[in-house]
Amino acid sequence: MKRLRSECGASILMALVLLLLASMVSAVILTAATSAARRVRNDREAQQDYLLVSSAAEMIRDSIQADRYYCEVTVTTYLLQEQEENGVTVTYTPPPTVDMEQELPSKVMREWLASGIDGSDATAVVTIKGSEDTIEISMPEVQNADAEEATFKTVVAEFKMDSGSGNITVKLRIKPEKENASTDTNTNADSEEDCRMTLTLRGNMEVTESQASEVGDGVERIRITGTTITWESGKIVKGIKEAASEQAEK
Repeated sequence: MKRLRSECGASILMALVLLLLASMVSAVILTAATSAARRVRNDREAQQDYLLVSSAAEMIRDSIQADRYYCEVTVTTYLLQEQEENGVTVTYTPPPTVDMEQELPSKVMREWLASGIDGSDATAVVTIKGSEDTIEISMPEVQNADAEEATFKTVVAEFKMDSGSGNITVKLRIKPEKENASTDTNTNADSEEDCRMTLTLRGNMEVTESQASEVGDGVERIRITGTTITWESGKIVKGIKEAASEQAEK
């Protein structure tokens, strides 16, 4: 009878049940902690990508707004002059002379800006022919407070200058990482979309002209034409939009 009333087996079974419950609770807690850690890491990475694209957009904007193109064309016309040839006095007018000086953009984005402007012909007016280009902006590795190396992703900038107006649109995005392209496509696509930005600037061309007459030394007139092209109203918006709908504020 004592053997029949023994509860040793029930105790072992109860212990196994409690152990199983504890294991399940531990697994749930571990899964939640891992998920939270992954989410925090992804949020930190997304924030870093956003700041990286934002910094690149601000650097491009500040460089373009601080730069300019300037061209000065000087046309000199001469008075009727006399010259003696073989005892005969001959009157003639020297042909006009044309001198040109160009001040090309010199800041970080100089190649972009210069490629969209045609001012090489001194006898023709300066025109904005427009241009398109794509570059990649990479940041060097740095060390954080824990002396660990931190690497940054590459920013892709698509540049377009409109013909005639000189309005500029720059679309910036994070360059996709090859190793992540096949594993977490949706997450990467959302992150890249969140980090996309569009920079727009308004082109401005100003032409000035001055002239002086009867300046002496046989000069009849000096006419100076100056052409200045600048960019202003730099605007950065989140997302990539078409240039037609995202022109700079006028």
